[in-house]
Amino acid sequence: MSKSDPDAVSYSFVVRGIHDDVFDIFSKRFPRFTGGVAVREPRMVYHRVECAVGDISGALTWIRETLSGKYTALELHINIYTPRSWANLDVPSEVVDAANEHGIPLRVMFASPAA
Repeated sequence: MSKSDPDAVSYSFVVRGIHDDVFDIFSKRFPRFTGGVAVREPRMVYHRVECAVGDISGALTWIRETLSGKYTALELHINIYTPRSWANLDVPSEVVDAANEHGIPLRVMFASPAA
């Protein structure tokens, strides 16, 4: 990626601490999730699902209604891959509205190629 390449922006949500008894339901609804263990909270397993802006609110609604009380935390993420040391991003109103509607944190993460 050169400094003239455009930024790449993706949207995702992260569910932390899904209870074992509802994991099958989650994995059937979102079969393309990724996951891992949080560094800042040892043994806290998380699952991340990339989604289109128009699908965010529906996905969050499904999680809050179907998995209610069966997870530890829910977050909405904006991931920006940029070759520059700065970037501007107009956050779509649907993303901000979904975070507000569901009362969850909205996190923005920047990544750039190694020098």
